[in-house]
Amino acid sequence: MSSLLDTLLAQATGLPSVATSNTHTQSTDPQVASLGWPLNRPPDSELAPPTAQQDVFKAFSNAGFPQMTARVCRESFQSSDAFCIWLCYSDLNNEYGNGGWGPTPLSPTPPPYSIQPVSGYGLGIVANRPIKTGETILIERPIAIYPANITSNSMHTNGQWGAIEDMYETVFPVLGETEKSVYMELWNCKPLTGTLGNKFTGIARTNGLHIRFTRSQFLPSYAGVFPSISRCNHCCGPNADTSFDEDTMSMRLFALRPIAAGEQVTIGYVVTFLPAMFRQAELQQKYLFTCECKHCKPTVASTPSRPLKHPYWASSAGGILSSVSPSDQRRCIQIAFRTEHAQKMWVEWISPSSKDTDRAFFDFHEDALVVLAQEGLEHTRIDHIAYLAHGCAALGDADGFKRWGNVLISLSAWTHGKEGVLQMKAWQDWVREPTFSPAWGLRVRSKAKGKQKCLA
Repeated sequence: MSSLLDTLLAQATGLPSVATSNTHTQSTDPQVASLGWPLNRPPDSELAPPTAQQDVFKAFSNAGFPQMTARVCRESFQSSDAFCIWLCYSDLNNEYGNGGWGPTPLSPTPPPYSIQPVSGYGLGIVANRPIKTGETILIERPIAIYPANITSNSMHTNGQWGAIEDMYETVFPVLGETEKSVYMELWNCKPLTGTLGNKFTGIARTNGLHIRFTRSQFLPSYAGVFPSISRCNHCCGPNADTSFDEDTMSMRLFALRPIAAGEQVTIGYVVTFLPAMFRQAELQQKYLFTCECKHCKPTVASTPSRPLKHPYWASSAGGILSSVSPSDQRRCIQIAFRTEHAQKMWVEWISPSSKDTDRAFFDFHEDALVVLAQEGLEHTRIDHIAYLAHGCAALGDADGFKRWGNVLISLSAWTHGKEGVLQMKAWQDWVREPTFSPAWGLRVRSKAKGKQKCLA
């Protein structure tokens, strides 16, 4: 097994004791959706806010063209100062935090990072000690939140962002002095005048990170400005990611891979599967900078940590994009279409008529982990780890399922709230008793059926 896979398995942590289910019914459904989280969750593209004009209009139309209001977020009604200004639509005006939000969830102490100048990047977050994969770097609350999509206001002198600016200017004084000072110190890459908004909206649009409020039926996508996390600079192969908890109004920043002391903590600002030229164009349009990470430099060689075995990964991307870098070929063809390939492979592999070998199945997903690490896209690996766990279960390999199940548990950024608790408990139950996995024995039973058909 490769050093990368050995490292992943070594990072698995012990599990808390939980009660297992009292009943269990073995699955006979080969479909991916029957395997539960994370394989049955919607693709990331479905979680992003609508961008096409017709999609935005449809969302507003379905919501009844709601009005935007300003909410003031405090820890309790007794708090004199607010920690956040929330510009939201009327469907969320009475949702969340009606009795106060309570104290911010505890962040690591002492913090494993510091905010300091980074050459060519302005201020950034830098690790002040080694940070492990999956480790929480920081938890904090936003200073400001605004909708990812807003209605046009052609009547305002400065257009739609001018109307947002007016709302910010009206409610900004309710923030605590510390929050106001930190907010105004954040970078503003937007013009200070004209239709693109000025100081308040400029800072918001420069530093906003995508968050979701699931209790909104039509317009769940928002952006939040955070005191420290918003200072994370961009990389097309980020070493950290974020997870927002809508019930506590807090964002968690965590490591996707080991981060060395003195290394900058980075996140991704754009869709990582786009070719470099499109990533660069979007970054230039939205943030007015050119990314110089190694994944945007085709002259910088990048090789996997070990030879790849499965034909899907071992061969080139087919020469379709021969004029662009190998990184773009991997991202835009192999990585972009790997989910569809993995789903078809799973159904075929556990079919009685399957001609696929067990080794080919595991090679595909183990190679995927290597290639994703090569491209710095560890945040997309969780599906492959789940497939590796369920693949072991399908073969009746309890030890293999426990190994990969522990890796998944140690690396996962679970969905927050009740749903996330249920997701984690399901995997903990399965790891304690692998026969509870919905995939248990599927490959064994399908082989037996295949032999029976051959004999007949």
